[in-house]
Amino acid sequence: MDKRKTALAAFIILCIFTSIGLLNITILCFLILPIVAGFYIYSERQKTNSIGKTTFTIPDICFIAVCITEIICYFGSIYKPNSELSTLKILVVGLLYFFVKKYITQQEQTHYLYKYIAYISGVLALSTLLFFFIHKQNYEGMGNLEQYKGFYRPWGMLSNDWATVLLCFMPFPIISYTITKSRLKYLFAVFSCLLTICIIVSFSRGAYISLVAFITVSFVSAFLAGDRKFRRVITKLCVVISVSSIVVTLPFSDAITTTFKMNTTVSQKKSVEGRLAKYNEAISVFKSHPICGVGGGNYTLAIEQSGNEKQGDDFSPRCTNSYLQLLVEKGIIGSCAYLVLTISILKCSYRRIREGDKNSAIFLSGVLAILLREITFSSLFEVDAIFILLIIMCLGICHKTKSDNYELFKK
Repeated sequence: MDKRKTALAAFIILCIFTSIGLLNITILCFLILPIVAGFYIYSERQKTNSIGKTTFTIPDICFIAVCITEIICYFGSIYKPNSELSTLKILVVGLLYFFVKKYITQQEQTHYLYKYIAYISGVLALSTLLFFFIHKQNYEGMGNLEQYKGFYRPWGMLSNDWATVLLCFMPFPIISYTITKSRLKYLFAVFSCLLTICIIVSFSRGAYISLVAFITVSFVSAFLAGDRKFRRVITKLCVVISVSSIVVTLPFSDAITTTFKMNTTVSQKKSVEGRLAKYNEAISVFKSHPICGVGGGNYTLAIEQSGNEKQGDDFSPRCTNSYLQLLVEKGIIGSCAYLVLTISILKCSYRRIREGDKNSAIFLSGVLAILLREITFSSLFEVDAIFILLIIMCLGICHKTKSDNYELFKK
């Protein structure tokens, strides 16, 4: 198996892993180990020269530390069956991370992966708009956003979760636009506009804030990259996305304005009260298990056992802040490991941007937007697609690839 065929096989395997991971990481648990092991054995026997040397960077070491702390926290779990699945997911993502580090060594592989994800984002954006207009047709009047959001569930997901998923997809069509030389790049621009519109019609204040942060950081990162052409492309693209989205969503301006308001509607007042209650509950549980936490996947169980949960029709078992959930489930050890990993990735992204890496500039915008989003709604540890896309963005920042002059798909 020559260099190109090995690279092609690794790319196809990564696309399969990504597709399955977007749906359910649990399914990936049963496939990734035998496939990766088989691919490794076969490639070693073929002695192919396309396999990258495994050199560990600071983010790699930090990621290994996260995997180790996940295992430590598992042994301190208050209910291990819940933590088994949570810990296994992290370890599977870790295996995927190092599969990419070893076998995805060519720039052409990553570019095709980004385009593949961009196409998925376009399909999901179109389907989301279809869900929205069907739901709008069945729902008379948007005056009561609380009821609207309660029944609006694209692909069976909460509108807040789905808005975060769409936000995670945002960097991929933009990067695909910048790396595509043909007229096909305009299709990726359309995908970016559609994703933005879908996020706006989610009527989520936290998603709006994160979307604005994504566009703002994209501007700043483009200037830091130091490439005038890239700066002009990103500026034009962000302007087109913003203007087109505003024009298309003008019919829903009243609902959007209501979403931006703070603590005015009954729903918003309940949201503020609920978040304060969640904060107090989380701190109370954390004090009981400060070192290793209650174990992954045990947030709801721990809150119920503490006897501090908010009862009644408005009670939601979900945490409203991923950082509180991390603190409760992983304790000080796990929280510190994730914090160090995050800092290492942000530091790496700044260095890559200063070196002129354009993709890192866009991925940094995506990562920061998601980190901001997780303050207002906890989705990272609940929705597999978000976790997978975030890992791919982090790899896009930290993993350097070679730009060899060969085509992954021969014409």
